[in-house]
Amino acid sequence: LGFIPEAGNNIAAAEYDALLPKVALQYTLLPGMQVFASYAEAYRAGGADVLFTTGEIVEYGPEYTSNYELGWRFNTDGRRWTSAFNLFHLDRRDQQVTVITDDGRDSFTANAASSVVSGAEFELAVRPMPGLQLMTSLGYARSAFKEFVQDGEDLSGQAFARSPRMTGSLGVIWRNPAGGWMASSNLSYVDSYVSTVNRNTRAESGDYLLLDGRLGWEAERWSSYVFGRNLLDEDYKTYNVRSAPRGARDVAGNFVTYGAPLTLGVELEARF
Repeated sequence: LGFIPEAGNNIAAAEYDALLPKVALQYTLLPGMQVFASYAEAYRAGGADVLFTTGEIVEYGPEYTSNYELGWRFNTDGRRWTSAFNLFHLDRRDQQVTVITDDGRDSFTANAASSVVSGAEFELAVRPMPGLQLMTSLGYARSAFKEFVQDGEDLSGQAFARSPRMTGSLGVIWRNPAGGWMASSNLSYVDSYVSTVNRNTRAESGDYLLLDGRLGWEAERWSSYVFGRNLLDEDYKTYNVRSAPRGARDVAGNFVTYGAPLTLGVELEARF
């Protein structure tokens, strides 16, 4: 990656290439049940960020990952119920990481030397009667930088930013088998996480539950719905960075972004 001065401006120019092999195996144990394993390599190009507070250009290199996955899928005749389970492991090299400046007013991308993510995912869907579907999912992911030093600060062992360990959901969808009315609801959970990896600025977001719902009428060529998001009116943070008191921040002196409050609306669809 190089910077070319042109008429008083800096222009970033770069070329990257990568060979990305992938292999996957799948075996049918029983009718409707498959087990699988896969290995794949992935790549993300490098680039450059501009700090809006100073105009400084910060370059970063490409990121590479090695992805391992093992799991199974199962569905019964007629798909009365389906399930899936995955184990995964990702090795990252030169991971692109968003770093917050000490004053919390700016951010840029840096490369961590190496990192790892391991976890599991489970999904289950059941249709106990015509028109009714129940769904649940659960995810667990543990992330850590194996080697990462940024501005003299050793962040090895630190979890990734915006990487909750636990996530989950419970959902239900009902549609009148004769047509017309439908209703759905979904309850989702997100574990607490940090919004930045820097030790002097990171702060926990806090975990939260969100409940959404929808009620509607579906016809062949049109549909109408009333919907609600965050029906519990949960007061939750999606971004939280600690910094020295300055400007409009919460009482703890943090930059904070809150999630959307209770939202109600109407939706119309037409099909031609």
